[in-house]
Amino acid sequence: MAVAVGRLSSLVNFVLNRKFVFHSGGTVKGALWRYYVLVAAIGALSYGLISALTTYARWNVFAAKVTVDVLLSLVSFSVQRTFVFRRAENI
Repeated sequence: MAVAVGRLSSLVNFVLNRKFVFHSGGTVKGALWRYYVLVAAIGALSYGLISALTTYARWNVFAAKVTVDVLLSLVSFSVQRTFVFRRAENI
């Protein structure tokens, strides 16, 4: 159940970002592929960075999670703007 909700949530996030945040008029197929590649990369980076900070730097897991997620949300926004939902003239 949680996996289905997570997938639905990510799809809703994609649609809302595409329409209301980035006003993308590009193809859905290409943008959706790039979006899920980004989701996988951000997830892997989040896991790796939190693990490294808590294991090697001895950070509190809560502080590591908040710090990493804030930084990765900025990275994610930038990548979505320039790569996932790029304008047709930038393709």
